[in-house]
Amino acid sequence: ILATLHLPPGVSSINTIYNRGPSVSPPNIPLPHAAGQRNGMKTIHLLTGTVSSPGGGGGGGSNARFLLKCVHGVLALLSWGLLLLFGAMAARYMKRVAGADPAWFHAHVWLQVLGYSVGTIAWALGLRLGALSPGIVYHSHRNLGIAIFVMATLQITAFFARPQKLLPDHHQRHRNRRRLIWEIFHHTNGYAVLLLSIINVFKGFRILAAPARYSGIYIAFLVALACACLGLEARSSADLVRARWGHKSRDRRDMPPPPPPPPSSGSSSSSSSSSSSP
Repeated sequence: ILATLHLPPGVSSINTIYNRGPSVSPPNIPLPHAAGQRNGMKTIHLLTGTVSSPGGGGGGGSNARFLLKCVHGVLALLSWGLLLLFGAMAARYMKRVAGADPAWFHAHVWLQVLGYSVGTIAWALGLRLGALSPGIVYHSHRNLGIAIFVMATLQITAFFARPQKLLPDHHQRHRNRRRLIWEIFHHTNGYAVLLLSIINVFKGFRILAAPARYSGIYIAFLVALACACLGLEARSSADLVRARWGHKSRDRRDMPPPPPPPPSSGSSSSSSSSSSSP
């Protein structure tokens, strides 16, 4: 678009609002955007040739907000997308290593607490970005972020309220049932947080318009992590089967030999007849 603008005396900048739709249909026709959603508001300074956000001088406001976006994305990826995964793996696989108790428990707790702490900072930065960008709302990314933070907060809170693990006992049956319910919630809620976090990480890549290699690197990491988990699961299952068969074979060896069969009636009669013959 080419145009000549005649500005009033003393005016050297113009405010511009631009928008974009969700996609473009052939032949290069932009689709309509959502009503009330403004993707961008800029002030064009004609004398200097710079662009800034309304209320800022030069390009500082826009640059600061973009930097805040990047920091939010990096912290969210580090916490929700990496540390929580490693914490879950520590509880799942280190526990089965001989002599790793209680090291696996401390590793699990500290990785989860560190991931939650960094994730809380990322979540707060996301709220700040929303306040600095009126009219720009990424609904699914925001809603997933809120759900992840609430569920992770419940996970941390429930950790301090976990019932003590007890041995099977008739008098402690109700307390063992509470422990079982807690473990079901802990595992279900924890894996749901991991799944939603991975989904939201990819939504963050799209919002930042990050180069495709970044999402490709994260996909490669997830594939490698999944392959490692499958290998560890197979090894754990094989160890469990060997342990059960070894326990059964030891039980068979420890069993006392069966008693000899009682003598049959035919052999006793033959022996008596032979003793009575001259």
